[in-house]
Amino acid sequence: MFDYDVVILGSGYGGSLTALVARALGQRVLLVEASDHPRFAIGESTTPEQNLRLKYLARRYDLPLLEQLSSYPRILQSNLPVATWPKCSFYYVHHEAGRPIDKRHPPEILMQTSPWPTGPDCHVYRADYDLLLKDEAVARGAEYLPHTKCTAVSFSAQEGARVELQSDGGQARMVRARLLVDGTGGRSVLARELGLALEDSADVPMFSASVFAHFKGLKSWEGQFGRRRLPFSRDHATMHHYSRDGWFWVIPFDNDVTSVGWVSKAPLDESVSAEQNFYDALKRMPSFAAVFENAEAVTPFYRLPRLQYSTRQMTGDAWAMLPHAAEFVDPWLSSGMVLTTAAVARLGAAIEAAPTDQPIDATHLALLERQFREEAAHVRKIVDGCLRSLHDPRLLQRALAVYRLAVMLDGLALSRNDGDSATASVWAAHRPDLKPLVDRAYEFVCGTDPTRPATDNELARLDAILRKNDPVGFYRTRMGRLREDGIYIVSAWRMLDLLARTDAVARSQRGDGLRRVAGRWLGSFRSRGRGGRALPAGLVRRQLRTLLRA
Repeated sequence: MFDYDVVILGSGYGGSLTALVARALGQRVLLVEASDHPRFAIGESTTPEQNLRLKYLARRYDLPLLEQLSSYPRILQSNLPVATWPKCSFYYVHHEAGRPIDKRHPPEILMQTSPWPTGPDCHVYRADYDLLLKDEAVARGAEYLPHTKCTAVSFSAQEGARVELQSDGGQARMVRARLLVDGTGGRSVLARELGLALEDSADVPMFSASVFAHFKGLKSWEGQFGRRRLPFSRDHATMHHYSRDGWFWVIPFDNDVTSVGWVSKAPLDESVSAEQNFYDALKRMPSFAAVFENAEAVTPFYRLPRLQYSTRQMTGDAWAMLPHAAEFVDPWLSSGMVLTTAAVARLGAAIEAAPTDQPIDATHLALLERQFREEAAHVRKIVDGCLRSLHDPRLLQRALAVYRLAVMLDGLALSRNDGDSATASVWAAHRPDLKPLVDRAYEFVCGTDPTRPATDNELARLDAILRKNDPVGFYRTRMGRLREDGIYIVSAWRMLDLLARTDAVARSQRGDGLRRVAGRWLGSFRSRGRGGRALPAGLVRRQLRTLLRA
């Protein structure tokens, strides 16, 4: 009756990851790609909560490649053909329009990601990364059709999905499947074919636009600061150069390529070229512009006049969209890949629970939609709260504090390495005790004046909101409290203080206190196998030193 169990449109990160999980479940998989690999893609910065979900998928479905991709050390030591880079932290630095930064007192914030030896997290060059995942899916039995487009679809709960395909050579083909998965991203095939596209979400509407490219020859940002050192190199980070009007991301790789993009809070001038948009924004940050002195773009400049979009529906009888096809928030805080990874974990559970000889109908996919919409609204509030704070580093520091608590709760739950935590909403969106803090902090930030810095009184009121609505006492610990130096690292002393102060009140839905969960997290540190690329000695020394820093 069916030619395939699962047909997947798009062979990028989400599509190939879905193909791997479906093949592990014994499904007949067809992976359809409008172009071919290797190809340009953005979404190049991994996060702790994404990598923990990858490790769960690796162990649940016996996919060791996913665990090898789950940190910078693992990629090096597995000798994978992926250009990468250590992501020891999220790094933020504020620029006043047209003024150089005071290098003696730069307005910086550094937030450590996963510590060694479980981390650090990594940047991944998507041309390599996506190709590797696609090749692994094919090696495990997925059929792959490059240069092939979906031209029509129809669905029914009784007959499943009918998918019409046409190759670039003109060959037409119709296939039937129990499930069609759309992983085609912002130009979603199903959003177009089913008339589901919306300009943006009505829950938390946002606006940003972007222009981006890959470069070679960028100078080191760390080299601009002389002796003023942070616990980690500024270059070993996903860097955010921000101002009142927007922000630049800087994502280096070890192949001498750096991804750089400008995200504007206002519409871009489309009467000029995308390249002109990029350099006009760069001119407003003279200290940052200095690192481009000898740089050259090695890709075209891509322009997206609007980043945000949404859809009326993301699942139905015999069809489902992956998050990037259903809705997009913003690249700030690198939420895209973790949303996709969580959705793939849920989709795997839905495929596993559905009858094996029938179409996978909407009832089996409803939880996927409900959870994604819940977490997307939650992520939007946290991200938009940060973007509304770009005019004031002290206000941004507090907006980022909300994110720190959300991802800490997510990460501690994920340390259980079970299906319930891996499929739960990202950034602890499902926790009712976290919602008041996120909502009230967001409402406060929305009420601030974006034309001036926040006053001391306003910041004190926001601090009170954070402390009052903190569900686990996080902001009273050495790890959680706001710090004048803007440096947030996982030291031994901060971890011990966190455990001592919050063990009695911070419990997961299964009753696990932070002490027990953190014990499992510490116990997950495992020795590494020999072989492959060696970890840079300086990076390891810096990571180890942070464990004893106050």
